[in-house]
Amino acid sequence: MEQDISKKELLEKDIIANYLNILEILNQTTDDFLFLINLKTDTIWYLGNIDEKYALRENGAVTNTLADVMEIVYPADRNALSKDFKEIAECKKDVHNMEYRWINRKGQAVWISCRGKVIKDSDGKPFIMVGRVSESALKHMYNSLTGLFNQIKLMSDLKEELEQKSRGYLMMIDIDELSAINLSRGRAYGDELLKCLARKSEEIAVGGRVYHTERNYFAVYLSVDSEKEVQNVYARLRDVMRDKCTLTAGVVPMDSTIFVDENSLYDSAKIILRKAKDKGKNNLEFFTSEEIKQKISSVELLDELQESVNNNFEGFYINYQPQLRAGSYKLYSAEALIRYNSKSGKRIFPNDFIPLLEQSKLIIPVGLWVLENALLQCKEWRKHIKNMRISVNFSMVQFRDKYVVENVLSTLKKTGMPGDALTIEITESISMYEIEHFSNIINHLKATGIQIAIDDFGTGYSNIGYLKQLAIDEIKIDRMFVQGIEEGTYNYKIISNTLDFAKMNSIRVCCEGVET
Repeated sequence: MEQDISKKELLEKDIIANYLNILEILNQTTDDFLFLINLKTDTIWYLGNIDEKYALRENGAVTNTLADVMEIVYPADRNALSKDFKEIAECKKDVHNMEYRWINRKGQAVWISCRGKVIKDSDGKPFIMVGRVSESALKHMYNSLTGLFNQIKLMSDLKEELEQKSRGYLMMIDIDELSAINLSRGRAYGDELLKCLARKSEEIAVGGRVYHTERNYFAVYLSVDSEKEVQNVYARLRDVMRDKCTLTAGVVPMDSTIFVDENSLYDSAKIILRKAKDKGKNNLEFFTSEEIKQKISSVELLDELQESVNNNFEGFYINYQPQLRAGSYKLYSAEALIRYNSKSGKRIFPNDFIPLLEQSKLIIPVGLWVLENALLQCKEWRKHIKNMRISVNFSMVQFRDKYVVENVLSTLKKTGMPGDALTIEITESISMYEIEHFSNIINHLKATGIQIAIDDFGTGYSNIGYLKQLAIDEIKIDRMFVQGIEEGTYNYKIISNTLDFAKMNSIRVCCEGVET
């Protein structure tokens, strides 16, 4: 019997030696730290220059133990790591795949990705684990100041949680008036405040995950069952930070029936956080049942819109608003206005369905459908009205699509219509940093005879400088300035000044909302 045990031990030593030789060869081709763990004897071999950075082995030792590793593991991550190895020892899993922090010799927390595969012995029991520790795999996923995972990692984790239909809550936390604190106490003080909040959040949100997503925004994913538990975490966190700053938080439930993806979940959490700040800082605000109903309705409507697009745009239709020339009152053009009827027969207002089309980018195929059908209608009208034109709204989502010029030109060719029959209306304000990009797109379109109009001029960020840079052909003055012009001098002056500028720069003006 003793001889059999001796043979088995010798065989296992040979197996370990062979694996170490292979790892030694592989170690020459990677910057990661390769390792082998003898799970029976709690002996760990690390390859590479790991000792230079981490205090794992001292005095020239070749191996170390799991207890040695635990000494350099960030305190908040130790329980999770212990639980994972316990499950491996109990044969509940045979893969180790975790992300946690090690403390280097400078006392800094470094995120590592650790992956290992368990190899069993002849009796089917855990024998050794072979794997690698990587620092570079996660460098782009954590905040260098606080050491917490950043928004990239949060979005990846939220996506996974939603796919697994996990329950819990996402709490967004903001340090109130951080900019003012930085001005009065200095940026270094503000940075220490952020690091303090990071530490306290991890200490208090036991079992949760904390992320530093933006400059003064933190996100905490709590796998708890009730709002009361979330309130307790927030209350404790607010108490420990009371002497340093105040905190405002917004909370949304982790619910795949409400949120279509991780982006809508995160955006909703930020909206609730802003809502909390609008009500007065240093408080907690939850996603209300009414907001949940509205969100569910939006999700259901988005699903229906997607189905409509897939079914040859069933439910979508176009209304046309005539545009008349001042003075002669002759029909000059028409604006194509997209409308939608739900399969229930209910008419859905544009303010409800267009934002969903834009968020989901369904506006791109729907917009091309509108463009094609509007051009075909204009083609029919031109049989009776010479040089009849058509105006079609484009959102910034469509303009940001890299195929926008190609799609517009191919639609013109498909319908047999010339470019000078089309006016494209830009329906949203253009930010300064996008001016150059949109100028290039507009120049390509205008080269074919297409004209460009700024819609709802005066309501957003559109200004005279934009008009010159973008070579706009038409300004559409919003109806809010036109209605009641007989009674109010303010609106009259705005329109008068706009008309004067337009005449000087050969820009056409269209006044919306002219009812009389």
